[in-house]
Amino acid sequence: MGYLPAELIHIILIQAWTVDLLAFPVIPIHSSSVLGEREVDRDIRARRRWQFYNTCRLVSRDWYHMIVDIPLQEVLIVCGVDIVVYPRFLKSRMEKDIANGVHISPQDYLSRARVKVVCLKLPTEFFTQSLPNSRSVTLWIFDADGWDRFVECLSRHPSLSSLLVVYSSVSSLAHLKGPPPFAGNITRLLVHFPGPVSVPLTGAQLARNIFTPFFNTIDLTLSHDIPLIDFVTRLPKLQCLTLQCYPLYTLFGRAGMGTLWPWRIIPALRAGLLQGEERQPNEGGRTGKGIGRLIINTGYEEPYGWAEVADACVRYGVTLERRPIFTSAEQALQSFVHML
Repeated sequence: MGYLPAELIHIILIQAWTVDLLAFPVIPIHSSSVLGEREVDRDIRARRRWQFYNTCRLVSRDWYHMIVDIPLQEVLIVCGVDIVVYPRFLKSRMEKDIANGVHISPQDYLSRARVKVVCLKLPTEFFTQSLPNSRSVTLWIFDADGWDRFVECLSRHPSLSSLLVVYSSVSSLAHLKGPPPFAGNITRLLVHFPGPVSVPLTGAQLARNIFTPFFNTIDLTLSHDIPLIDFVTRLPKLQCLTLQCYPLYTLFGRAGMGTLWPWRIIPALRAGLLQGEERQPNEGGRTGKGIGRLIINTGYEEPYGWAEVADACVRYGVTLERRPIFTSAEQALQSFVHML
């Protein structure tokens, strides 16, 4: 490994540091005994991750410089171990920099960080005090407990504008009750449901529980075919919508055509999605008035319903773009990993 280019070694170290996040289950766990085992497992993996970091720092001076800032660039808060270690880590880093005449606040150390948080009954005091001044945060939701408090914490950080929410299942939202708090600072929102998903909630319930806190969202990406008609009034400022229309793969690995019908795009456009406005009968031409943009990521072939959606976008003045990026099952998986 010593013969590899330094840039490649740095990439490998980042992947080794962050790969642990993808090991979490995508199916919600309701058994308290099993949940306790998962928490212990996360603690063990977190300790090993920090042990890996400390070991690499001792390999050589070059390795020290390559790995020393990775926890500041890729912030992982997955269990109680990280909540305890990160403040100590930042304090130690501050003391060294102050000794060298460099004065930086703890939060500014993480101003360019990609923050990934597993939301599983973690104390919100940590996020109130130590959430970095970063522009983006990834939240993995396995349990709805504390979701309102997390949203409230997010709203206290005006520099935070981009949020990726990964739900283990929409059933994790079933226990959210009452009006959620607002995080008006979020303008870019990505919502993902990993794995095969069966939606047990209505579109209206999903709209209330997922999108109501983020009413200022301008740019939205969705990975699951949820009826869009229910979200129009929840996201009045939405200007760009990206839909992940995955092709249907056969047992032989061949990609079939995806489908746009479950999204109910046309009724949503009619209701004002993406601020579209239909051409009036007394106006010339076919193009409506709108400022919105609809991006649909697909496989090689146009998905079912494409022609009808294209015609509706023209009618309501919404720019439509198709990106054939899911050309293999592996690329469909990679598209999720790259979101993180």
